[in-house]
Amino acid sequence: MKNSENHNADIAISIVVAIYNMESRLSDCLNSLLNQTLPNIEIICVDDGSSDNSPVILREFAHCSEKLKIITFPENRGVSQTRKAGVEYSRGKYVIFVDADDELEIDACENMYGAMIADPVEILHVGTTVVNSGNCSKEEIAACEQCVRPYNGKLYGEEILKSALIKREFPYTLWGKLFDSTLCRRAFREIEDGFFCMAEDLYVFSILAFYAKSYRGIPDLFAYRYSYGVGISTCKTLTLERFTAVR
Repeated sequence: MKNSENHNADIAISIVVAIYNMESRLSDCLNSLLNQTLPNIEIICVDDGSSDNSPVILREFAHCSEKLKIITFPENRGVSQTRKAGVEYSRGKYVIFVDADDELEIDACENMYGAMIADPVEILHVGTTVVNSGNCSKEEIAACEQCVRPYNGKLYGEEILKSALIKREFPYTLWGKLFDSTLCRRAFREIEDGFFCMAEDLYVFSILAFYAKSYRGIPDLFAYRYSYGVGISTCKTLTLERFTAVR
């Protein structure tokens, strides 16, 4: 599964999608990725031992496009492991993480890649459209929109980590950001193997920000569509099954 250290010059962006039992939303996610206006991308889907119809959907989409590659785990290992496998397999100059219940704007890759080429940084953070997918209140949506807003401008060195985790000037989520692939591989090789119940993004981004030399936030460049009210991060309760899944 391991990829060589050299990037494929023809691939601008690798999109890594971690998938676990997302049959109800997966097609919308994949359609948004396969219809990107930037042609030279690859989509790496890591099926994390899904027991629903997700593997069938993946195979159908892969049959229609050579851009989509599938990695399959025989059992559920957690989103951290799936992303780690996707990053190691990736060949693009840059990496985007997309959750399987979210989507990208159709011109997201083109706009982010253009912004990165015009003014290169190791982490490019763009705006997110928050989609109410769980009958949430207007106040909840507004609070989420404020929470996911990028820092407006550039940060360098240790200020990246301080700004995200101490000053809380932008979120530590992996989605909504375009990462230099060399930085990604270096960070993910530091990640311990294992299943983590929550806070996977915090763990990984702490290492990414520690190693990163440059960050730029563009709040008015909207590229990511976040389905609020669906994932575990927005659940009001944590089930016993989810809690005991830590191993």
